[in-house]
Amino acid sequence: MNEEIEHKPEIRVGTVFTVEVVEIPTEHRKNPVCRVINDPEFERFVVFVVDVPPDTKVGDTFKTKIINISRSGTSARGFFEGKAE
Repeated sequence: MNEEIEHKPEIRVGTVFTVEVVEIPTEHRKNPVCRVINDPEFERFVVFVVDVPPDTKVGDTFKTKIINISRSGTSARGFFEGKAE
């Protein structure tokens, strides 16, 4: 029996990711929706980033440090850590 077991990558508070903005804030959501880039293991992981510059737009990339993780483990909140290089 050779069944493939789906491995869910482990996210940890304090991890720093490079993310790309995919949706800007609205009146109902204060923080932009971002996706992790440059790390295929976390490519579907969603991060809501706090304290981004006011001129942030879709497509911008920057570093974010994870501050809390959802119970499902599929999204998190992170602090803006600066522009991606």
